[in-house]
Amino acid sequence: MRRGCLLEKGEKLIILLYSFVQWGSHRLGYESIDELPTKHEFDYIEFEFIAKTYFPEFENDISLVLENLKIKDDSSEIYKCFILETDKLKNKISLKLNELSK
Repeated sequence: MRRGCLLEKGEKLIILLYSFVQWGSHRLGYESIDELPTKHEFDYIEFEFIAKTYFPEFENDISLVLENLKIKDDSSEIYKCFILETDKLKNKISLKLNELSK
């Protein structure tokens, strides 16, 4: 697989993950500096496709993020867990992109 393609797809995942964290933070009552997506249907179908196709080594982390996106419970513990899992995946993908860009 081309390194440039992986970098491009990884950057797209980082953007999607960032919007997921923003949404979770907003649900916990934190104000956001950036504009939030206008709907909750972030493109998690696109996220799942890109993540599983281009970064299969993170499949367990991807599954956790997707499960948490679909939870209907409104508890703050759920959102805290969601933000933590999403942030961990974002960091792993960032490290992978840093390795690829060297």
